[in-house]
Amino acid sequence: MRSSTILAVVLVLAAPAADAGWRRDRTAKSTLARATIVHDGVERVVGWYAGVAVGAGPAPLVLVLHGGGGSADRVWAGDDGRAWRRLADEHGLVLLVPEGRTDPGDPDGHHWNDCRTGVLEPTAASDADDVGFLRAAVAWAAGRWPVDPARVYVTGASNGGMMSFRMAIDAPDLVAAAAPIIANLPEPHECP
Repeated sequence: MRSSTILAVVLVLAAPAADAGWRRDRTAKSTLARATIVHDGVERVVGWYAGVAVGAGPAPLVLVLHGGGGSADRVWAGDDGRAWRRLADEHGLVLLVPEGRTDPGDPDGHHWNDCRTGVLEPTAASDADDVGFLRAAVAWAAGRWPVDPARVYVTGASNGGMMSFRMAIDAPDLVAAAAPIIANLPEPHECP
């Protein structure tokens, strides 16, 4: 079982049981739907999936962040995406699978501003306000579904894991828990 799957199971088991009156969000089906959010004057993409039990009461929300050079579609098409869909349906999760900023050298790849200075990996350095973008994505989701503000979680692998650390540090009022995978805090870094 993958670490991200374990996080979701632990979070869901620790959360209150879903209201029996919830209904399926039929617009999501089993594919990753997409929304565009304008943040800092730039159009940013958020993939989303609402589990079958989302609708009548507060739902946990999980941000699933791709690794460096990855994308929401790559996460969703893989084993992790299938596991997250299953967990969302079983436990009434709202999943957000946002995209980092486009990689200048790879238009299909994306990176997060995880505070690296660019000394170690210049292509991964970003000056995007990704914390602000992820806050905007959560606010967008909360306007669409009854999201429980006390149960917003973030996870990701590699660059997405480093961004998970950053969200836990820079947005503790938003994020209840973070589960970085194959990641550490970058050193050197630019963040306070």
